[in-house]
Amino acid sequence: MKILRVCQHCGKDFIAQRTTTQSCSDHCAKMYYKTKKRNEKIAISNKETLIIKAKPLEEIKSKDFLTVKDAAKLLNCSVRTLYRLIDNGTIRAVNLSERKITIKRADIDVLFTLPQTI
Repeated sequence: MKILRVCQHCGKDFIAQRTTTQSCSDHCAKMYYKTKKRNEKIAISNKETLIIKAKPLEEIKSKDFLTVKDAAKLLNCSVRTLYRLIDNGTIRAVNLSERKITIKRADIDVLFTLPQTI
């Protein structure tokens, strides 16, 4: 039984003697295996990175009172933009000390609720 195949590693045409053969030579088979394993490790690492990046945002969402930095992450804006929103009165904030400004999570949620019109 001779089957015309394309090598998974180098892309050359070759005649395979079995239906399961994927590479034209032992060298290409080893290189294809290494490439496949490397890509699997990269995919796993990328998934773990996404989970690590999403974790702080989940922790921020569970808090009732936020700092300016946390609120900026939650709103996906810069800290300076958030300070402008506070100065404009769009978002209410409380100064606990000279350097500590706290924002109530409910006040941020109110920004995104649509007013009910009758």
